[in-house]
Amino acid sequence: MYKLLVIFFFFLSFSLFAQNSQSFTLTYNHQALLVKNLERSSAFYTDILKLKEIQNLTGFDFIRWFSTGKGTQLHLIQGETKNIVTNKGVHLAFSTSNFARFIEFLDIKEINYVNYVGDKNEPNVRADGVKQIYIQDPDGYWIEINDAGIE
Repeated sequence: MYKLLVIFFFFLSFSLFAQNSQSFTLTYNHQALLVKNLERSSAFYTDILKLKEIQNLTGFDFIRWFSTGKGTQLHLIQGETKNIVTNKGVHLAFSTSNFARFIEFLDIKEINYVNYVGDKNEPNVRADGVKQIYIQDPDGYWIEINDAGIE
């Protein structure tokens, strides 16, 4: 009888734990980047990436918010950036409906781009067929532009 009670409470505890561990979901909300010059970085994200600036609900004048679509945001925060190390493996990624036109736009704006291995002004095609390039913002953060999910 004791063994049956132990087994019963074990399964009851496991069941309650399983229910509690599945009682929430997470969705992506925003990315925050520390930038040296808020005006210069904001201009890059609005003029080059065409992100729309949205209301900064913090009220702080050293932060600016941008919509990245479907309720997600990018927050730029002015601050000390000297100890930040950038690496292409850590990047933001955006998809475009007209990859060729975006590359033409970069050429007009004289913004260099590379593929993942670092070849200048050369896009690459991933194994899944997605075309991609990488650019850097004024603080050196890497940004991937691709045609994923675009028909």
